[in-house]
Amino acid sequence: MSSQSGSGAGAPAANNNSLSPAALAQIKELMSEMLNNLPAQQGPAGPARLLGEQGLPGLPTNLARPRSAQWKPHDIGIFWPNIPASYSTGDVIDNGKEQYYRNVHSFIAQIQVTILTRDAAIMRQNLDLCLKGEAQDWWTNQLAHVTRVGIMSDNTSVEEWTKALEKQF
Repeated sequence: MSSQSGSGAGAPAANNNSLSPAALAQIKELMSEMLNNLPAQQGPAGPARLLGEQGLPGLPTNLARPRSAQWKPHDIGIFWPNIPASYSTGDVIDNGKEQYYRNVHSFIAQIQVTILTRDAAIMRQNLDLCLKGEAQDWWTNQLAHVTRVGIMSDNTSVEEWTKALEKQF
C-alpha cells in the first residue's frame, strides 16, 4: 500500500480522499463569489479626500480639515444671558473686543460651528470659561458637581453641554 502525500512541490497529490472535479468547481465558484462580494461586506468607503476649494462648515469636504488643539473663549464668545442693556439690546453683541450672546440658541449655534475645527475634549473642559453672569452662577453654584463632571467628560462632542444650556436658559 503506497500513500501519496501533498508534501511535494506545491501541487497537491491525488489520493483516495480527493474531491471530485464537480465539487472542486463548486468550491471554486463559491470562493470567487465570496471574493467578489467582499468589498460590499466591508461597508462603504470612508470620505474621499478631494483637493480643491473648501466647503462651508459642516459639509463633508471639511471632514478632512485638522482639528486645532488650541482653543480660547474668544473663539466662541461669552454667553451672558443677563448682560446689561447698556451694552446693547440685541441677542448677539459685538463690542469690538468680544462677542457676547444674550440668546442661548445663538451661543449654541456658535459652539456647533466652532467644534468643527476644534478638539471636542478641550472644548468640553473649557466651555465654562465662556459663561458670565447668570450662566456662570448656574454652572458654578446651581449645578451639582456630578452633573458638571458628566457634562465635561461626556464623549458625544459637546452634546451634553448644549442640552444643559438649552434646558436652563
